[in-house]
Amino acid sequence: YSNRNEEATNLLNTAIAQDPNNSQLYHAMGSVYESGIKDPVKAEEYYTKALSLDPNNAAALSNLGRIFYNQGVNKLGEANLISDAKKYNEEKEIAKEFFRKALPHFEKAHQINPKEREYMTALRGIYYNLDMSKEFDEMEAKMEQ
Repeated sequence: YSNRNEEATNLLNTAIAQDPNNSQLYHAMGSVYESGIKDPVKAEEYYTKALSLDPNNAAALSNLGRIFYNQGVNKLGEANLISDAKKYNEEKEIAKEFFRKALPHFEKAHQINPKEREYMTALRGIYYNLDMSKEFDEMEAKMEQ
């Protein structure tokens, strides 16, 4: 967050070389690539590696889900600028694919930490965008508790 991304990646690479099975180090590297360097492809690689080492890393699950979720939101925004109905529906379907990719990550993160509002908010948005009204209503009810 201090905009010292190169220094952070160097330090994390050193730490990973010393402890290559530490899921948290890969998660941290993913965060640097996602938030600092703004490279979602590399961030996805590191979050995926973190999850291969610890499938119950809720933070890595939600961060990976967020990458897909944000891509879906961006694609929906692009779709909303299209006046041709056929092209709009094609772009909307691409957006839904990103939401489908985000869904299992947020569902598992929510299962691990059911009180985390960030996960519930993301799931509510995903359910809405995937026309999953039953799940949407259930999440709304949970969030009102």
